[in-house]
Amino acid sequence: SSQPDPTPEQLNKSSQFTGVMGNL
Repeated sequence: SSQPDPTPEQLNKSSQFTGVMGNL
């Protein structure tokens, strides 16, 4: 992909977000 890799902080926020969505 042409976009740079997300930072660990972004990955952490992303994983937390998907975790919350999965709990709904």
